[in-house]
Amino acid sequence: MLAPDTYRGLVDQVDAVIHAAQRTPTSRMTRARVSDIQQADHVMSSVLAQACQASGRRYVYTSGYFAYGDRGDAYVDTRTAFQPSPLGTGHVREVTELRRAAADGLDVVVVAPDRKSTRLNS
Repeated sequence: MLAPDTYRGLVDQVDAVIHAAQRTPTSRMTRARVSDIQQADHVMSSVLAQACQASGRRYVYTSGYFAYGDRGDAYVDTRTAFQPSPLGTGHVREVTELRRAAADGLDVVVVAPDRKSTRLNS
């Protein structure tokens, strides 16, 4: 994630890019580790978004329910205001930047799965 030269050039070889990567914490979550995870996401997201825009590729960014905070059973959609938990602040920053890039022509889709829809086994 922190080595853009290893993936930037691959964008021209695909029809679309799906960014679903996240740096894995090696131990308990601290503010410093959350910051490291968010910085890695920012580097990769920015590089991929710029490469997709330059090459006319669609960019799919996976955010998450942490960006919206605790909404109980309420439905969340693109009109829902962000109310991030500490783990969601980085996603809010990325989605906000991607919305600006979309206004400048980036073909971008943001997917924000919740904890229920990401379970593979019930």
